Amino acid sequence: MSSSNDDGTEDSVEDERKYTSAYQLNVVYFVPTDNPPKPNHEERISEILLHVQSFYGKYMKRWGYGERSFGLPMEDGNTVDITRINADGPASDYPYDGGGSAVKEEVQAYMEANPRAKTSDHYLVLLPENEDGVGAPYYGLGQGWAFATDREVMDVDNLGRERDATVYIGGLAHELGHGLLLPHTTHHASENEQLGMALMDAGNSTYGDAPTFLTKRSAAILNVGQLFSETEGEFYGSARARLNSIKGTVEDGKVVVKGTYETDMPVSEAIVYQDPEGRSNYNAMGWVASVSGQQFKTQMPVAELTKTNAGTNYEIYVRLVHENGTLSSFPVTTYAFEESGKPKVNFDLGPRDDTIDRKGWQIVDFSSEEVGYDRYASNILDGDVSTFWHSRWSDRDPSPTHPHFVTIEMGDEPSGVQGLELVQRQNGQRNIRGLKVEVSTDGESWTSMGAYELEKTTVAQSIRFGREEDVRYVRLTTRSSWDESGLASLAEVRAF
Repeated sequence: MSSSNDDGTEDSVEDERKYTSAYQLNVVYFVPTDNPPKPNHEERISEILLHVQSFYGKYMKRWGYGERSFGLPMEDGNTVDITRINADGPASDYPYDGGGSAVKEEVQAYMEANPRAKTSDHYLVLLPENEDGVGAPYYGLGQGWAFATDREVMDVDNLGRERDATVYIGGLAHELGHGLLLPHTTHHASENEQLGMALMDAGNSTYGDAPTFLTKRSAAILNVGQLFSETEGEFYGSARARLNSIKGTVEDGKVVVKGTYETDMPVSEAIVYQDPEGRSNYNAMGWVASVSGQQFKTQMPVAELTKTNAGTNYEIYVRLVHENGTLSSFPVTTYAFEESGKPKVNFDLGPRDDTIDRKGWQIVDFSSEEVGYDRYASNILDGDVSTFWHSRWSDRDPSPTHPHFVTIEMGDEPSGVQGLELVQRQNGQRNIRGLKVEVSTDGESWTSMGAYELEKTTVAQSIRFGREEDVRYVRLTTRSSWDESGLASLAEVRAF
């Protein structure tokens, strides 16, 4: 017996069943009280999962990660063991919106009552299609959970023949990717020509019908995932990490990015993404960077970017892939393509070694602070990036809007200042975008040093005044936030 791959090749049943793992995917068929299983569902889904397992394994090997794929529970060596769970309620209790959480709760209760049935921390839950048109959960919830719908047309023999077979089997393969902690990502320009559509982009609509593949950045994440491990261990635990510095330039037609980080959990690889505007993050392109001594570097050819029109905006961000399977993500910067067709990339972010000692600094004025959650204005001077000032949001009517301000006294005497070093709130929420800076020697007469657009990044960033100024007081006034809210937050402020 054989089955067709997405690119027209075929794998034997024996090839499809060669993968071993210390953990297996929990495959659950969840049956509402008024919606029975689809005909021949066990055999069809078993063959589908073996087909998808082979697809993932093919690209793990292609990208240098060996003969590995996600583990499946096998009933007799040839058939996937599918756990049937009879739901507590009718299909209407498990709609597309919000139904995933309800299903998850019942599946978890079943596993707690039947602990031997649980084979890993990852779940693929299928619900039979609702004939009355009521939608069912069909998405990845994250944290190891994926949901899909079972339809009679879902048969590997229908791939390339029945459009719905591609859409729903491909959809299962895509959502399973999310259940394996894969984010959306698309192909590079040359990959599209050679390999087709990335599964974690729109591969759900091409799988089995047109060339479709798993990207190297997806494989890098799967490489440290629980279901791909051949030995037992601890997965997805805590990983405290911080991006310390990062620099980006354009050299010889390539966007070169290098950075440093610190973490208490070793990193397997780093992934640097370039995400053009539009389509959420579906069209984010990534490059896998090897790591050494908590440093990474990658070179990304401009010719591989899929959108290079003048004015096209890109966001650069980094994911650290920890050895325990946990991912740490860090926004870095944004840039645009120039009229010449070249990317305007030139950033150097990180802590300075020439900042002024903050002994004697204090907050002397502010527009508001969130006292109930310890988001004091003084947090921007405490040396801890995990604490931050936040404009007050509770008990406010009407809702707060910009501007918000905070005023710092830099000791008893003025100092020569050329600029400021700022650190945004680390989780990206309420990060300041537009900022006005004023300075004073007496706290009464103020000189504007300009309006600036801050980077949406967790890394320390510097703004320069253009000249040295005698400064005793600094007033920071927000003009806007990156999330377009009327609120603002900031972690640290230093001067140089």
